[in-house]
Amino acid sequence: VAEITAMNRFCDYLKAEFPKVESITEINREIIESYLVYLGTEATSRKSYRSDIFHMKTIVDLARRMSDKGEMPGLFLISDIPKNPEKLYISYSDEELMRLNRAIVTADVQVARTLILQQMLGTRISDTLTLKQDCVFEQDGKILIRIDQVKSRRSYRKTISKDMEKLINAAIEYTRSYAPDSPYVFCHDTDVKRPMSYEKIKYQLAAVINENNLRDDNGELFGVKTQLFRHTYGRKLTEMHVDDFTIARLLGHANISSVKFYRKMSNAKVAEETRAIRQRMDGILQRVVEAW
Repeated sequence: VAEITAMNRFCDYLKAEFPKVESITEINREIIESYLVYLGTEATSRKSYRSDIFHMKTIVDLARRMSDKGEMPGLFLISDIPKNPEKLYISYSDEELMRLNRAIVTADVQVARTLILQQMLGTRISDTLTLKQDCVFEQDGKILIRIDQVKSRRSYRKTISKDMEKLINAAIEYTRSYAPDSPYVFCHDTDVKRPMSYEKIKYQLAAVINENNLRDDNGELFGVKTQLFRHTYGRKLTEMHVDDFTIARLLGHANISSVKFYRKMSNAKVAEETRAIRQRMDGILQRVVEAW
């Protein structure tokens, strides 16, 4: 299906731009380059046409090899197929976090606790919502928490502070007051055997943002993006010069492959914060050069 879709799109382009072409064997490198430019500048139906180019290359090359015109040179270059887009993590600035948290604490008490705890733990929202009431325990004089990851189906442990323990215990007591049989720290409103729904989190957070007209550093209204709390946690760890293995462990990653994305956010933040002083330095250097 993907191959047919890719070729149909290419044929539509040929019909519009090269109507005299009647066979794949008539396609040349000039036509391919023209189509690649079109995909990169004018085509808008998809965010990326990488898979289209790959599938089209497979069919065109195969058809030309099977033609009765003998061996023909390949029409595509390795560089024609773009690389997979690299992940781009974004995070909240300190000022944005303060604006959000001042309003978050006015939301439903359990929702507010969930969002604050997510920031303190650096977990995914799904992992925060599925915390069990027995998740906190003591070992070797330390307070630990067990986090069961929904996405990877892996569990990991890490040390938490007394304040975090108090926050979790307060949430547990609140849940037990109306749902004594629930196994979760944050339970569902109608089915106490299930964790609190993410829909409730989204609704409450969106309401807080709209009611308080909360805007980011660019003046845009905040979106409901709970994953940014985790990104911010990871970025802060890199700014504290924590090593990659420790960052991966604190975030519950199986390896360090994703840590580089948090470090890129940190580098971007440093570049943004130092832009003004770098511009002043550039001005000083320019005056020195002119004096020479």
